[in-house]
Amino acid sequence: MSSHLEAARLERSKKEWPVYRLKHLARLIGGGTPSKEKSEYWEEGTIPWVSPKDMKRQVIFKTEDYVTENAVHESAASFVAPGSPLMVVRSGILRHSIPVALAGCRLTLNQDMKAFCLNRKIDARFFIYWVEGQSDDLLLEWRQLGATVESINTDWMLNCKCALPNAETQKAIAAFLDHETARIDQWIEKKTRFIALLKEKRVAVIAHAVTKGIDPYVPTKDSGVDWLGKIPAHWQIVPPTALFIESKERAREGDQLLSATQKYGVIPLAEYEELEQRQVTLAVTNLEMRKHVEIGDFVISMRSMDGGLERAHAIGSVRSSYSVLKPGPNVEGRFYGALLKSSLYIQALRLTSNFIRDGQDMNFSHFRKVRLPKLDVREQAAIADHIEAEVTRIDSLITLTERSIERLREFRAALITAAVTGQIDAKKSLPNVSTKPNRERFRVIVGAEIVHRHRNVRRFGRVKFQKLLYLAEVHAGIHELDGSYLREAAGPFDGALIADTERGLEAARFFRAVQPSGGGEGPVSYQPLEKAGQHDRELRDMLGPRLDKLSRLIDLLKGFKRLDVEAITTLFAVWNDALIDGHGLNDDGIIEAVLTEWHPEKTEKFDVKYLRHWLDWMKRNGLVPIGSGPKTKLGRLFP
Repeated sequence: MSSHLEAARLERSKKEWPVYRLKHLARLIGGGTPSKEKSEYWEEGTIPWVSPKDMKRQVIFKTEDYVTENAVHESAASFVAPGSPLMVVRSGILRHSIPVALAGCRLTLNQDMKAFCLNRKIDARFFIYWVEGQSDDLLLEWRQLGATVESINTDWMLNCKCALPNAETQKAIAAFLDHETARIDQWIEKKTRFIALLKEKRVAVIAHAVTKGIDPYVPTKDSGVDWLGKIPAHWQIVPPTALFIESKERAREGDQLLSATQKYGVIPLAEYEELEQRQVTLAVTNLEMRKHVEIGDFVISMRSMDGGLERAHAIGSVRSSYSVLKPGPNVEGRFYGALLKSSLYIQALRLTSNFIRDGQDMNFSHFRKVRLPKLDVREQAAIADHIEAEVTRIDSLITLTERSIERLREFRAALITAAVTGQIDAKKSLPNVSTKPNRERFRVIVGAEIVHRHRNVRRFGRVKFQKLLYLAEVHAGIHELDGSYLREAAGPFDGALIADTERGLEAARFFRAVQPSGGGEGPVSYQPLEKAGQHDRELRDMLGPRLDKLSRLIDLLKGFKRLDVEAITTLFAVWNDALIDGHGLNDDGIIEAVLTEWHPEKTEKFDVKYLRHWLDWMKRNGLVPIGSGPKTKLGRLFP
């Protein structure tokens, strides 16, 4: 580890912040792989077993592999508590980044991972951002050179120095970054969806042009070919041999090696290697059997069943197993190049044989089974010009959107770096996180989703609604709800939050809160109004990736009774409050706090056995806190 690199990193942090060594703030928990020979360790496992391939989310609840309790107890693996930071310490991905995440539930790790058990001086969410925001610098300091696989030297890591603000400021920075990165991620997701739609449109534009033409008013007829359907009345349907002939000419002396690629067509192998920045393994046998190809020829390769036929852009030779097609005088290469790579044609080509069952490559015998349209060469050229213009327009939009995504990612990274090094005063920025109009709209739209998803659930009322709003804020991370929750009899409870939400739902014409008798005592229900269910687009725009977490939360609790949901939510709140304060509570401590530190009515509703049942259920289903969101307040302790 270079002291010069560390000094330069610390120089970029706020001078007033005290400096600690990481080993004085955390201890590491390692991982291991239970024996694969013992199937009982893996079959019906319920404990998430985290490996580098699972580190694709900010909070880890699910993994590709699960193990049993005995597998952890009887191996080098260890249990990791919810809310603990996780880090990849051995993987090729460490060439360019350090993947970090929070444990969303009790889990275990493989040997390429480490978990951090932090003391009270450092907040877990802040630590995640601290690593992410300085990943490039930390890789230079921590990465172990000369190893077969990239790895982090954990001794160097633990011995490194960290400039940290106080715990309150850390939490403020983490809350600020939670909000700001969620907004940026939402924009990235919207732009990514837009790119996907553009790509779908590109495919549709090509498929329509090569099978229907570009004149919307032309008379049509049934082609008699399933994959084509109706075609312009003046087009003909012909066998492929009327348009192409197979060439079996062997490679000529001096022919360069060509590569048939789905991305670039048939191009020189050397050009393909340069474009892709990788070397292709060359065949060293049967070189004399290779086939000669001219510019404009079409090639059927082993990948044609996935990407269609490829058009040659150079003279040379291809593998002997490929089929080479020479176009006749009625073929405009650009038109048939688009047709023979269209999604409709590829589907028809796949139906000519069961390649997996027959163990064969695609060849000319399959190509000749799919009849093709024949049209005037001049019309082919006009259609090809139209396709090129439309594809160019769509591709330019895709390029612009990809650039904007890259700029957003760069801004996101710079924002995190600035925040965790003290270049941004997060405390001053926090009041802008939940302005009142923003807060009120979030309450209405999130509330509309909760009520709408319970529209067929009997006896869904105000108490359960309140609990789901609390969990939406502290578990799903929808901090814009901005609740202030009290430890009352039906707590966590925020009377202003539920009143504002119900007023907003009625004003937006989504739902109306009604009593069975029109007022007075009794359970509240929610009557759908004329715009019920029309909130979904705004919800997706508001929440972005957080929508998945909200949906999972609703699905988990939708079928439960009010009292069960109240027990789960109270356990969650006690546990979350302790994590916010930097305390680690065991199961007995959480249950005791529910019964002694909340409203006395909790002891009348719940007993230890009942609460333990639901605490175990929460852990199994990943409904565990990470010390995020607002703490509950004392409220009225006595009725």
